[in-house]
Amino acid sequence: MNKVVAVPVAAAASIAAPAFAEQMLPAHQLAPTLQPEAAPDPDAAILELGREFERLLAIEQRLEVVKSRLHEESDLLQCRKLGIDLDDREARDIALMEHSRGDLYRSWTIAARESGYSNAADKWNRASEKTGRVGKKVFKLAPPKTLAGLMVRVRVIETHDEIFDDEPLDMLLDEIRQFAERASA
Repeated sequence: MNKVVAVPVAAAASIAAPAFAEQMLPAHQLAPTLQPEAAPDPDAAILELGREFERLLAIEQRLEVVKSRLHEESDLLQCRKLGIDLDDREARDIALMEHSRGDLYRSWTIAARESGYSNAADKWNRASEKTGRVGKKVFKLAPPKTLAGLMVRVRVIETHDEIFDDEPLDMLLDEIRQFAERASA
């Protein structure tokens, strides 16, 4: 049963209740307002960037699926434009592998533009760069103090290792070692 508590004006102001003569609140609603504030998360900034990184990564990954599908369509369109029988695996492989040859490069470029691959690749590149910029911000912050903060850094390393000068596996091992040292100190 909910107990009703009369709260005087001074007490109401201290718990952020509306200021009028007496506020009648059920005890279960009053209790949470009297709890001491929780200490701020030491990795709050890393975790916030981690959420933004994941949001951008999801967009980037959806664009990558579209880009991959359109790349395949471009390959098939190129073969058709060159008059290559799609069942002739050897001829098709030559056309798809030797993009550096002038005629093959031009035909593939035209096919990529017509299929929409070029635009999809540009969108994906922009999305990937945006995600990478947020990933770099994660590493400009102080090293993580919590496992959740460490996992944000691990996620950046595993999905966007191209933004780093060092080898991703070496970085990952260093991050874990340093975290373990801080945790055991």
